[in-house]
Amino acid sequence: MEKCINISVLCDSNAFASRIQDLLLEKKLIAGCQISKVNSKYWWNGQLEDITEYKLDLKTRISLYQKIYEEIRSIHDYEVFELSYYEIGGNKEFLEWINNETSDIIKI
Repeated sequence: MEKCINISVLCDSNAFASRIQDLLLEKKLIAGCQISKVNSKYWWNGQLEDITEYKLDLKTRISLYQKIYEEIRSIHDYEVFELSYYEIGGNKEFLEWINNETSDIIKI
């Protein structure tokens, strides 16, 4: 069984977050996704920003990370966006579900 990861990405609207979610699910690049509304505070161009963003938590396999990055990069409207991940440890059935519900063949 391949190593599973959770990828986090942030965007500025729930509608755009849903667009990313639907795109990746339709292409079978992720097994599932949660969207959360978060308050973000960070430095950008010398200014302190304090905004509401939408965080996607994407469940997938490590081998699909690059394809997911390319899909998101092609549509994301941030100049610099976060795409970070960590390995998922968990029960065997959950990890098998992620492996079974994702595909190396990108659906169009």
